[in-house]
Amino acid sequence: MALFSWSEKYSLGIPSIDAQHQKLVGMINTLHEAMKAEKSEEVLAGILDGMAQYAQEHFTYEEGLLAQAQYPELESHKVIHDSFVKKALALAEQFKEGNKVLTIETRNFLKDWLQGHILGEDKKYVAHLKAKGIT
Repeated sequence: MALFSWSEKYSLGIPSIDAQHQKLVGMINTLHEAMKAEKSEEVLAGILDGMAQYAQEHFTYEEGLLAQAQYPELESHKVIHDSFVKKALALAEQFKEGNKVLTIETRNFLKDWLQGHILGEDKKYVAHLKAKGIT
């Protein structure tokens, strides 16, 4: 069973961003399944690294759209993204250094952060982007 099930409540109605969010949800679920299957540390570390890298790519894309639309809260949105990336990279590094309990914390942090971010911060910019013709 998936840890994080995508539903329409997470949809922003911007297909490119929704697809990226769905990919992040899938990566969280992959991490969850790998943990349940007691996959090797190397597999888990690779998943964590891949998630951190993809999150950075997604944030760059999203911030580009917000800049194009002259979103007034872009800078504060970037700060939130930067904070997430720093924490995600730190968690991945701690895991690589042997903190195995961290995997449950990491999984829950990633799920809770993404859910909260989509439903909170990301939902705030939808009307602005659509008003600027970005869909």
